[in-house]
Amino acid sequence: MGKVVVAAAAVVIAGSALAQEVEWTPAYLGCTFTQTVFSSHSELPWMAGKDEVLKPGSEAFEMAFAAIDLVGGRAQLIGNQGTATVVAGRGAFDSMVFLEWMPLGNANLTTVFAPGKDGIIRAVTSRHIADPLQAGGYTATQMLGTCKDHLGKAP
Repeated sequence: MGKVVVAAAAVVIAGSALAQEVEWTPAYLGCTFTQTVFSSHSELPWMAGKDEVLKPGSEAFEMAFAAIDLVGGRAQLIGNQGTATVVAGRGAFDSMVFLEWMPLGNANLTTVFAPGKDGIIRAVTSRHIADPLQAGGYTATQMLGTCKDHLGKAP
């Protein structure tokens, strides 16, 4: 009987710890990205040989995800170009993944990781832009930053 009680208690404790790990489901995430690298390529004849490869950028970029609904698979993105409904889903290790399809078919992907042991919520966002003005060229950008899961002072 003692072994059964101990085993049952271990299951409850382990289940409780696991439940705590997957309960991070904020309805809002405000993110600031401060580290950027980008690459670009153009097929225009006068741009031949002028590709940018992993060039660091210095502009800060902010965006927020509101009304996050992982069950419904959507969230509201608020960014520098206005607002849009985006695909939202649970990623690995309690992260959240947001996918935005732009009107021209370009994709923007953001992964927000669950708070670390230090309490910091880290994020990565990537933009993959095929540029018709560059005759088949593209710009690829990856930004690193942090988020907050509540309204108030920036992270």
